[in-house]
Order: sequence, then structure tokens, then C-alpha cells
Amino acid sequence: MQQIMYRSGPALVMFAAVEMLFGQNGPTLAGGGYFRVSTLLIAPGQIVTLHVDGLQTVLPYQNTQLRSQQAATVPLPKSIAGISVMLVQQTITGDISFDVPLLSILQKNMCPNSSSPACFTSFLTVQIPYELQIKNGSSPYAPSELVISENGTAGQSFSPQPDYDAVHVLSTCDANPIVACRPIVTHADGSLISADSPAGPGEVVVIYAWGLGRTTPQAKTGDVSQTPAPIIPANANYRTWFAFEPNAPPANAYISVTPPVLVVPLFAGLTSGQVGLYQINTQIPAVVPSVPSCDHNRVRSNLTINIAGVSSFDGAAICVQRRQ
Repeated sequence: MQQIMYRSGPALVMFAAVEMLFGQNGPTLAGGGYFRVSTLLIAPGQIVTLHVDGLQTVLPYQNTQLRSQQAATVPLPKSIAGISVMLVQQTITGDISFDVPLLSILQKNMCPNSSSPACFTSFLTVQIPYELQIKNGSSPYAPSELVISENGTAGQSFSPQPDYDAVHVLSTCDANPIVACRPIVTHADGSLISADSPAGPGEVVVIYAWGLGRTTPQAKTGDVSQTPAPIIPANANYRTWFAFEPNAPPANAYISVTPPVLVVPLFAGLTSGQVGLYQINTQIPAVVPSVPSCDHNRVRSNLTINIAGVSSFDGAAICVQRRQ
């Protein structure tokens, strides 16, 4: 199968090209996702943030800086503050539509001296349904549209591209885009790996991510994962490989000039008790080459664990220490 790869970057990245249906009023999808590409890529079960302009609703402050509202229940609601999202797909047997669950809405005022609704960009964090259709007959992708509505009034629609996976390693800036981004990778006891608490040779680490796609058994959209956790099917072909070098960005093993040894993760699947949260458990090699230690300054990481799926890849840049 042909590998169509893209790399994820910082969360809440705007995309440049939007394909809309004109002649409609209401909310407008201005950007979304965490990929530096011109098309919004979506995968079954993926958690993704949509950037929406044109809402008339202005949320109250939750603190002195942020206007936001979180989902208060699970299964997740299909509407928050009157805002809803629908996914429509064209299939061989006709159109099908899904209500898209919402996790949260966050609003940012883009005007220094005004509180007009026109000044606000809204960030809608949603979960793409696991029922998303990937293929449509001989076509590689089932045509789809996302439609954002406010109090029952539909806005402009946008055509995303469904795919098998859209791997994104979680970072601290997924929860707060203001802070510096650090990947969410933990030791086996759940504590965060950092410069002060680096991973060790041969250690099993846990990488948390979004967008790894369908599971076996299939999880319920908008609901917490059951126990035991659903796993990624073997044919998804997830692999990890290790780049021991300072501050290395994510890299695509499938197009590398000198491909390294690919490692099958010990576990790849959903995290029990969470909504749309995946984890990848992988073991660091027992022999760590000579690399500079993390120093909170010039060397922010000295090992990047790259993760490759069927259609996407990303990486977790962490700190590791050599065996003493």
C-alpha cells in the first residue's frame, strides 16, 4: 500500500486553504487540527480542535483570562452553549450523518478594546465519530462535510479528508496553548518524563496520543473506554523507532534515507476510562548511545521516539540518561 504521510506539529495550528460552500450565513470554520497542511485530516475517534469565527454566542469567563465551557457529562454532549457540529458523508447507499460530540469550547478575544462577538475566535474540541467511513467503493476517501451550527442555524460547511489515522502525540500545550509544549510521556508509575526525571535504558515508557484510528473492539464515540482497553488492530502496522540526538523533530521512518530498525510497540490502544485517548507503550533500547544530557536550556531533549501509522506519523522528544 502506498504510504501517504504527514507530520503533526503544535496544537491548534491554523490551516491555510479552506473549501467552503458559499451562500450560507452563520459560523465559519476558519482552521483546525494540528497538522501544517492545507486540508483538515480526520480519523475515526480522533480528538481535534476546530477554529470557528462568526459565532454570536460569547461565553462567560471561567477565570480572568479564558472564556470557556467544558462538557459536564459522559457520554459527551452533542451541543454546548447551543453550538453543535455535524459530520455528513456520501456513501454508495446514500448520505449518512453523525452528530459530533463536543469536549469543550474556548474563546479568545482578538480585539484589544472590544467585546463584540465578531472579535472572538472559538476553539471547539470535538471527537470525530468512530463510525467515520474511510473508503467509498473504488474511491480512496468517502466525501465528507463538517457543518457547525449555532442554536439550530447551520453555517458554512467544510470538506475534510477522512483517513485511517492522524497521529498526534499529546503535549502540555494541547490543554493550554499559552505554555511551552512538552510531550505527555510518562514512566510506568504515571510520573512525567522530564529533564529532572529522565527515562532510563531498557525502560518501558507510555506515550499518550490522539488519532490512532479504529480499535478492536470498536469503541463508543463520545464515551469512556472500557476495561480491558480496546487495542489497535494488528493490520494498522504501528511502529516506533528511536532517534538519539538533541532536539530532534519527528521524522518519517518510511522515507528516511537510512531507515532505522522499526520496533513493534508493546501495546497500542485506548486508555481505559478516558475519551478518545490512546497510549503507546514502548521499550527504550537497553544500550543508549553517547548523547548530551538534557540541561533545561540548549538540550531540551536527547531522544525522539517516532511513531508511524498507516497514513501519518509524529514523535515524542524526551530526555533519557545513559546507564551509569
